[in-house]
Amino acid sequence: MIEMKVHQIKIDFNVTEQIKRFVYVYILEAESLYLIDSGVYGSETKIMDYLDSIGRNTSEIKGVFLTHAHPDHIGSAAWFREHSGCKIYASEGERLWIEDIDLQFKERPIPNFYNLAGKSSKVDFVV
Repeated sequence: MIEMKVHQIKIDFNVTEQIKRFVYVYILEAESLYLIDSGVYGSETKIMDYLDSIGRNTSEIKGVFLTHAHPDHIGSAAWFREHSGCKIYASEGERLWIEDIDLQFKERPIPNFYNLAGKSSKVDFVV
């Protein structure tokens, strides 16, 4: 039997100075680690600090499952893919906006978009 723990990390961020929000990132912890969403761009620091606090590190992350393509969910995905070698999982309906954030901005412009979304990330597996 595989034992798994689920950890929740609250990521606070500002869309603008007046619009403050938060998002949750979940860590599925077993032999390997998986993330559910990646937070906004820059969230990797808070996630790495949390991993350190539970005795784990980014090299153990095998995948990031992106629930949808909003910037507060995909912002650090490319960073984790580059630094841990993990795979990115997303639905077909969200894939284009994850792989091309310029397209997402064109079709759904929001304030401070690029500071939240970071950069485009290849989707390795469509789920």
